[in-house]
Amino acid sequence: MSKLSTLLSLTDSGRTNTPLTFRQELPYRAVAFLSGAILGLSAPGFEQSYLAWFGLMPILYLAVTARDPWYAGVRGWFFAMAYFLVYQNFYLFFRPEFGLGPFSQCPAFVSFFFWTTMSAWQALFFSIFICVLRAVPMRNGWLPACHQGRWYFPAFLVVPFLYVLIDKMCNSPLLFGVPWASLEYSQYKQTALIQIASVIGGVGLGAVIVLANVVLLGLLSFRIRALKEFSYNSIASMLLNTTVALSLIFALPVFGIWRLETQKNSTAKKYTVSAVQGCLSTVIHKVDSVKILDKHISLTEECPKDGLCVWPEWSLISNFTKNRDVIDMVAKFPPQRNQTWVVGLLDTDEKGCEYNSVCAFDRTGKICQPIYHKRYLVPFGEFTPDWVKETPIGFLMYGPNHKYTDTTPDSKVVVFDCSDMKIGSMLCFECVLPKLSTDSVKSGAQLLVDCSNMGWFYPSILMDQMHAFCTMRAVENHRAFVFSTLLGPSAIFDSVGRKMCDAPVEKPAHISAEVTLETDTTPFTRLSF
Repeated sequence: MSKLSTLLSLTDSGRTNTPLTFRQELPYRAVAFLSGAILGLSAPGFEQSYLAWFGLMPILYLAVTARDPWYAGVRGWFFAMAYFLVYQNFYLFFRPEFGLGPFSQCPAFVSFFFWTTMSAWQALFFSIFICVLRAVPMRNGWLPACHQGRWYFPAFLVVPFLYVLIDKMCNSPLLFGVPWASLEYSQYKQTALIQIASVIGGVGLGAVIVLANVVLLGLLSFRIRALKEFSYNSIASMLLNTTVALSLIFALPVFGIWRLETQKNSTAKKYTVSAVQGCLSTVIHKVDSVKILDKHISLTEECPKDGLCVWPEWSLISNFTKNRDVIDMVAKFPPQRNQTWVVGLLDTDEKGCEYNSVCAFDRTGKICQPIYHKRYLVPFGEFTPDWVKETPIGFLMYGPNHKYTDTTPDSKVVVFDCSDMKIGSMLCFECVLPKLSTDSVKSGAQLLVDCSNMGWFYPSILMDQMHAFCTMRAVENHRAFVFSTLLGPSAIFDSVGRKMCDAPVEKPAHISAEVTLETDTTPFTRLSF
């Protein structure tokens, strides 16, 4: 019998001794939990990006050595639970001013509840990936093999594919999943490396990171019978498959360096953009809307003339439809400084639906229409799910007789056609969804902006993570990105994802930079759906 046949003929008989009782399985789950917490340190804010390149190895090992897919899935849940607890620790910095009902009386409980609940929910999706992974017959390398009528699929392709497939399918807003902690964001400061996102997107970079973990595990498990999914049957096979994989991985920064050098010779039009943060909130600072408006206008007057100024979410606390006198008054200011303003505000349609919106005031005095209505809403922040409203959970969360004031999501792609550029706008956490950015660029946007308000949380690693999302969206679409948030840190990124400047946290400020207005369409933008 050949070496390959010997390897593939191994059955799970060697795994029937895997502990079945909770007490015996506990050490495996403890190891999974610890290794997941370590990988969580790769999150933006902790800046240990190197951990992503081998941090999945422990759970891959624990998955394929589990007795069956169920046990593998449970181990995967413990791994991911710790990963998300570390990665999303910003939930612990929730501001008590935003608590409602009984939760307002115990803000520490609110923070802990959402931190653990959201981490557990996201971990469930990852456990599905590990469960399916354990069920798929695999062999290491790039090519499949058939032995005794059974096909064994190549781990180099299967593991990254399953990770991407389940991550994107489960992290849908319909399932209250948010692709917040995807592996690619750990690399947001590796400018040369992330340029490949213009071709394969951040999701593709995440798949490459998973591939690197599989490659390393294969090298460490050479001829280990218990790891037949990742071990090799010969040194020649190991060298061939590993060389191809490493060549692919190391080609990414080479491509990135070439792209960055090409960008230096760009002849695209340059334009001055500014981000304004007033650092005033009706909830936190107990000030009225007039004072907030005056503050942002005064900061905008300090920004360079003949440029673009982006205000944060809810910086103009007026309704576009109901308060047209205020809107028309604000529209008179931009022409005075020959500026274009992009401002966060509210809107209501003829049916009475409330929208979180963005409006653009052109330097000519024109109000660009239609205005943008937010497409992706944050559960519990902007709307309450029906399964909460219609069950006792709503009473427990908000108390009796609570009046739900939900924001309505829209589906229209809006690009502001200003006199000197076309602007694709987003609100708040929408920068985490690649499709919203690509939709805008496909519709002609030369610049991407995000009007945000992170005031729900005290300063934390949330700020770094929002910047990571903006970085990736800039690279994927080859568009400069202006991120303006109420309490900071606002930031401006160029079209290859480099942070050009940022503002201090919780201080009134304005920042400005000169960016290029690109018009090309990247392969990722063109092919994404």
